Amino acid sequence: MANVTNDVWERPVPEPKSPCQNQCVVSSVTGFCECCFMTLKEIVEWDASTNSEKELIVNNCKKRVKI
Repeated sequence: MANVTNDVWERPVPEPKSPCQNQCVVSSVTGFCECCFMTLKEIVEWDASTNSEKELIVNNCKKRVKI
């Protein structure tokens, strides 16, 4: 989905960058990866997610870092 266009401007909409660092260790306590703070479900579904869903995941991960 990296080449999705914005109907208004017809420019490619950049795909959100995954917070994953390929060092996944999901905590049994929090349920989040200790490296990127994604849940296992988010990790598995990342590639099939829309750009909007990816933005939500990234924002949730940023909030989890602060917990």
